[in-house]
Amino acid sequence: MKRCIFLFIGICLFSAVIQAQTIEELVPEDAGILKDLIGSSQDTIFKLAPGVYDMGVQLRFNANTNLIIEGSGSGMGADATVLDFMTYSNDPAGDGRALSIRGGVVFRNLTIINVIDRATDLRTGDVSSPSNQEVIFENVWFINCSTALKSTGGRTVGSAETPMQIKHCVFALTADYPFVSSNDAVDVRDTTYIELDHCDFFSHPNLVQIQVDDPDAAPNIGPQISITNSIFLATDGEENNDFDIVAGNLTIRNSVLWDAGSNGEVQIAEGGVVDIQASINADPIFVNATIETLAVDLDFNLQPNSPAMGLGADGLNAGSVASEPVAVEDWELN
Repeated sequence: MKRCIFLFIGICLFSAVIQAQTIEELVPEDAGILKDLIGSSQDTIFKLAPGVYDMGVQLRFNANTNLIIEGSGSGMGADATVLDFMTYSNDPAGDGRALSIRGGVVFRNLTIINVIDRATDLRTGDVSSPSNQEVIFENVWFINCSTALKSTGGRTVGSAETPMQIKHCVFALTADYPFVSSNDAVDVRDTTYIELDHCDFFSHPNLVQIQVDDPDAAPNIGPQISITNSIFLATDGEENNDFDIVAGNLTIRNSVLWDAGSNGEVQIAEGGVVDIQASINADPIFVNATIETLAVDLDFNLQPNSPAMGLGADGLNAGSVASEPVAVEDWELN
């Protein structure tokens, strides 16, 4: 009996490894063909070499295609893979959505920058038919994107059984933000389920906004968002709500919250439920992330006296820079 169990486990693990079996290796000069490759591929890993990819089009990810988009590292350094959507954002024919996602995709080790509207348009189903396909972001930086994660009304991201996974990611607006207005780091609606772990939220007018757009769809109690081991640093004081929770549930655990524009006081509007556990209000003391910092100079490492040191529920530092060996620029998390 034990041999059968072990054999079964081995087969399952082997199947998981070979599921994405085709590998496409690309360089920045291939940016123009990336859209067509993604649209025509299935069970494929796209390995993107370091450099800046000038994206003039939206990338659309259809459901059930099982794709992995893997860069060489996040951040803004020479070893990072950067998808720059400035050309697309300045195209009058563009609709502002950089990544249109229906499900079944993993993004890791890259940066998405300069998006005039939403960096990710998360449409994996509708309120009556949620998707169980995985959507995962690991070690991805969203820099100078008006909204990083966005789900529109009546749409779902994952399900209660398969929430979207966001790990070691950064959501930041910087002093050289190139557009007129900006919105939320996370703005999700209706039956959206997301788990975020070891992330940094920096300088967006609203860090997190959740609400209901389709109250007639039942059951629809609003998004269910869990954020753990993370850092929230707002910079605009009382002008906007740092957390605008119109409906649904937002749970924050083992995290640092700070608004540098209001002597540290975080602004929270509660129409839904906000549950903050084992967290502190304190300046996280990044190496370099202030209202004057340019995108190329961002550094979310922690200074030695940071209160985020060891705050994580896992015993690691809170924030995106923790202890997993994930490549960021030309250094590793350790």
